[in-house]
Amino acid sequence: MQGFKVHLFSASGTYLGRNAVTDTSGRVAFSVPEGAYKLRLDYLGYQFWSTEIYVTEDTAIEMTIPHMQVEIAVQGLFQGIPTPIEGIKVYLFGSTGAYLGQYQLTDAEGQAIFDLPQKDYKVRADYMGRQFWSEVFVWENTPVHVPLADAEVTVTGAGLPRQDVKMYLFSVAGTYLGRSEATDVDGKVLWRLPAGAYKFRVDYQSSQYWSVAQTLTADQVNPVIVSVGGGSFAFTVLGSGAEPLVGLKCYVFSAGGSYLGLRGVTNSHGQAFFDLAEGAYRFRMDHLGYQFWSPEYQVPAMLTGAFDLPHQDVVLTVQGFYQTGEPLAGLQAYLFSPAGSYLGQNRVTDAYGQVAFNLPLQPFKVRVDYLGQQFWSEDFQSRDTMVTIYQGLAEIQAWRASGEVAGVKVYLFSEDGSYLGWNETTDASGHAEFILPEHAFKFRLDQNGKQYWTPVVQIRAGEVNAVAVDLDQ
Repeated sequence: MQGFKVHLFSASGTYLGRNAVTDTSGRVAFSVPEGAYKLRLDYLGYQFWSTEIYVTEDTAIEMTIPHMQVEIAVQGLFQGIPTPIEGIKVYLFGSTGAYLGQYQLTDAEGQAIFDLPQKDYKVRADYMGRQFWSEVFVWENTPVHVPLADAEVTVTGAGLPRQDVKMYLFSVAGTYLGRSEATDVDGKVLWRLPAGAYKFRVDYQSSQYWSVAQTLTADQVNPVIVSVGGGSFAFTVLGSGAEPLVGLKCYVFSAGGSYLGLRGVTNSHGQAFFDLAEGAYRFRMDHLGYQFWSPEYQVPAMLTGAFDLPHQDVVLTVQGFYQTGEPLAGLQAYLFSPAGSYLGQNRVTDAYGQVAFNLPLQPFKVRVDYLGQQFWSEDFQSRDTMVTIYQGLAEIQAWRASGEVAGVKVYLFSEDGSYLGWNETTDASGHAEFILPEHAFKFRLDQNGKQYWTPVVQIRAGEVNAVAVDLDQ
């Protein structure tokens, strides 16, 4: 027995102020005058004495303290059926309740083993915030029984079970006991726990909901209800004239601004529905590149809310300008944010060169695609706007040495050779005309199975840009 302190006494029991600690061989040594002595070892709450020793010369004695391994079995009991409890601490105490500085962890069989002298001891097992004591024992394998109870905890909201909600176990004093689980399809969690009082906490939609203290009776199923309150909230988004806005994405936030992972899309009535717990909420609508926030709603005091998001028709007119302005029909116009993000809406200009977008009162811009080029409007907000495409006249003349050639097909191409879907036929004077935006183009003339290409032609706005093509080449 290494590392224990041995004290020196006179034969009559007077402490002589001398002590030493046993070495690796369990030995101590004292240099003493001739006389009678006794030794005392203090160990695991008890005092162990040697016989009286009369010393006249170097003397060796041996103190033997018999030990035996004692098995402590920690078992939960539910309706008389034992279940071993693994991985909990079992502490060793003297019979009067003094802690002796030793503990063991229970194994898979719920057992902890102590090597002890033949004295009175007891042990304490700590489990789920509670203490469970054995009887006093001497060299006897001893059980520690933990009375168990079932807690059937149901989480409800607006009277309906809530699935996949995280629940946590606490002591009545508020200490977390290391158990958590998500509710099943019936909104339930079933825990087998030591009998006694507990509290249960549910974390739902960024809020915490507590049960009152619940006392669990041993050998019974104890029903517990934790309600998150609330109800089904109908959120409506309306445009101008109380017209429902369809297809808007709506996101649910706490009053403090935390996103709760809930979102919906407004239906044909402009409504989105959310199952919300008791608390304060705001909604964010993402629409055409902008975020719009609702006021705060208190649930369940309010289970409906309507948000007005005014819109206005904005008319875009696209005109080409060569000497005078002329509307350009059949062009695609795309809606963008001022920063240049495409917003998923496009229209085709009518016979008047116009399209209409129904927009909230925020800035936007529009891009018009025409003959392989992109033309942008200025930023606008709640006002009609115009895109003017400045143009010049491309005058293509087909001729031979014998004179102008009529009836020749002339095709319009981009500078890099992409056909732009426009062709004309030369008239009696061999001319074909294209009014084009200020940019570079090419032309191809087809006659008698042969193709004749012009060089790249740079169109200058407001001017006649003449190109003669010799078909004898």
